[in-house]
Amino acid sequence: MKKFVLALASLAMVAGSAGVASAHHSTSNYDNQHSENLKVVVKELEMTNPHMRLTAIAGTKTLVFEGQGVQNMYRLGLRRGMIKEGDVVTVNYSPLKAGNDGYSGLFWSITLADGKVVGRPRENAPGATPAPAR
Repeated sequence: MKKFVLALASLAMVAGSAGVASAHHSTSNYDNQHSENLKVVVKELEMTNPHMRLTAIAGTKTLVFEGQGVQNMYRLGLRRGMIKEGDVVTVNYSPLKAGNDGYSGLFWSITLADGKVVGRPRENAPGATPAPAR
């Protein structure tokens, strides 16, 4: 009986934490119905989990974009050392809906200076390259 109660309590804790994990990985603060392309100069690309972070300069403004997990972007073609400080790239991203939580948007893909696209651009972005068929 003691093992059953312990198993039931463990199951309840796991089930109860699912909402917290889901909320952490939510993209609800971004306008996922729209995306934009912006040419920027890379300041830093942090390839760390749980989310990548791209800090870049556009004109005189410093922007910070949240990204997907490292493994997701690796599967979509991004490798360490591929993007360096000073590189001029085009970021395809969904902007924040409102306010400022420290980020400028959620990036979906990055187009390198040679035209190579890493990630999967959102289709509705003006000038975006269509996502490859799976």
